[in-house]
Amino acid sequence: MVVLYLLLTWLGGLAVVQRLWPRLPVLARLAGAFAAGTVLTAWVAFAAAWAAHGLGSDDATGVGVWVATAVNAALVVAGQRGLRPAALRMRWPELLGLAVVLGVAVWVMRARLSGDPLAVSLNTWGDTSLHMGIARSFSEGANFPPELPIFAGEPIRYHFGFDFYVGTLERAGLPIGLAFNVPGAIAFAAICVLLVEFGRLLWRSSAIGVIAAVLFATNSSLAFLRYLEAEGADGLRPGTLWDHVGYDGGGPYNGDEISIFMTLNPYLTQTHLMVALVVVLFAVLVLLTELLADRREDGPLAGRTAAIGLGLGVGGAFWFNGIVVVVALGLAGALCLLHRALRRSLPFLVTGAVVAFPQLVWLNGGFGTGGSVSFHLGYLVEDFHPVDPRSWWDFARYWWLNLGVALPLLIAGAVLCRPRERRVLVAVMSVFVLGNVVAFGRELGGHNHKVFNLWELLVNLFVAYAFVRFVTWLWSLARPVAVVAAALAGTLLLASGVLDYLTLKNDPRYEVVGDRAAALEWIRDETAPDAVFLTAFGEVYTTPTLAGRKVYLAGFRPWAEIMGYDHRPREQRIAAVYGAADSAAACRALAGSGVDYVEVGPAELGTAAFDANPGLFPGDFVEAYRDEVYAFYDVARSCSEPIDPPTGTRLSR
Repeated sequence: MVVLYLLLTWLGGLAVVQRLWPRLPVLARLAGAFAAGTVLTAWVAFAAAWAAHGLGSDDATGVGVWVATAVNAALVVAGQRGLRPAALRMRWPELLGLAVVLGVAVWVMRARLSGDPLAVSLNTWGDTSLHMGIARSFSEGANFPPELPIFAGEPIRYHFGFDFYVGTLERAGLPIGLAFNVPGAIAFAAICVLLVEFGRLLWRSSAIGVIAAVLFATNSSLAFLRYLEAEGADGLRPGTLWDHVGYDGGGPYNGDEISIFMTLNPYLTQTHLMVALVVVLFAVLVLLTELLADRREDGPLAGRTAAIGLGLGVGGAFWFNGIVVVVALGLAGALCLLHRALRRSLPFLVTGAVVAFPQLVWLNGGFGTGGSVSFHLGYLVEDFHPVDPRSWWDFARYWWLNLGVALPLLIAGAVLCRPRERRVLVAVMSVFVLGNVVAFGRELGGHNHKVFNLWELLVNLFVAYAFVRFVTWLWSLARPVAVVAAALAGTLLLASGVLDYLTLKNDPRYEVVGDRAAALEWIRDETAPDAVFLTAFGEVYTTPTLAGRKVYLAGFRPWAEIMGYDHRPREQRIAAVYGAADSAAACRALAGSGVDYVEVGPAELGTAAFDANPGLFPGDFVEAYRDEVYAFYDVARSCSEPIDPPTGTRLSR
């Protein structure tokens, strides 16, 4: 079933792309097919699953999978004329390049999550737990209407669209690791492909696009200097390099100015970010192709249907990553304004905004929760004051450290490019300005980096353009000098990225399930799909969420606050339950919590977050399950008699 589901997801997307934008280059259409198919399939499956759940289905996500498969099959039948192999013919260099980038993408994805038993790399450990829990809440649980699995009982306030799609893949039969890695690898490759097409569109140069793709897949920052400072002369030894572990720029979390967000790490911890970037890059490519067309009727948005379809795709991707979609719509508006095409692009822009807005309200928890947008100058530059010259020096230093040689090349590219391309760069720089003025979300670094990830992808095109112009000019003067200069500049641009790949290779890996296997099986088989569990707070991988159930409060402690939840009362309640003097006091603390089972294991008894009473369990609690490590107690059966709140005395009926 899963092969059919995946194949029809892509073919359904391809049918849409072939119908609406048939004149795009074949590589762009292939990337667009992945984007369109994933967004469409996720929404159809979600709507069908929620409806099936409301009608009493005990396999709502499975129903969603079948309905989405049927819809995609209908699209394939309706668009079969555009799916002929001749319409997708590629030249052998394109086939070779696609094979290479897919090979790299597969390796990168497997480096963060793979194996039997399934293991997660150290640097992606925490975030993967959140996404895995959300996906499992749909593939093995019944999370309708959607709640955050680590904060049960409250509507979800997180862009969960891709995680739902992963859940459908697992429900269709794909192991959870592959359910993340397969679309992740395709998204990685699609970004590279789209960057190549941008290079061809702007400069008719595949080389520029390829270099931009390499810059995306690596890291041009000066983090390699941190490595050399730490390792000294030994850092150049092959053995030391080969065994390198850890990102050399870990800011802002370790106090370094060089940000970890300039590495591949945010893409590995947030696969949904890559998928959303594919959607918006494809949309920007379509829009730019329209804006640069010699005649309006030759553009890919010449028909209103195509423009509205593009808006539906971009707006529909909001629940994959809302910040990227909002910024992309702003970028599209800037492009249209600079090309004096705002009016003719309104069907696209208005549709995208109209589709995205309800999702913004939904995933923000309504209009009144606050914290989604605020003003903040200078991004991660500390104590930035625009009237202080020293702040501008710090600002320049920050971006020099994080962009490295790419920064002067970007400036050179801005000077050397033609007015047509410079208008595009001005629009792209509006993204940079936005990220330095507006803070999206409640955690500056963890949210605004998405703005700069999109910006960096696009400005790397101008970095690559300047690199090619520079090397070409030197080649015309003295070929040996050109070779040396290209090698030196390439080394400076890619050194930190090479170290990042060695970090991926050597990153410690940890089993996900471990000693939870038996408890997981019991939860899956013996508890209701919408059951809620009480566990110690602060734990990222909990047994219930791995089994597709929800917990009262879990995850890294800042997560709930960042998403706008008030976690402190729940922490106090958890501490009151596990630290209760007796079962009556524990039941009193559990009253009204919605908790069905209480977990007792190493985390609950050994945490430093609260003082647990080791003699409380089992006590008068009714044991539902026990193995050598974990025990679960049934709250309904244990606290079935009414409790007198002042004394905790059980009342007679």
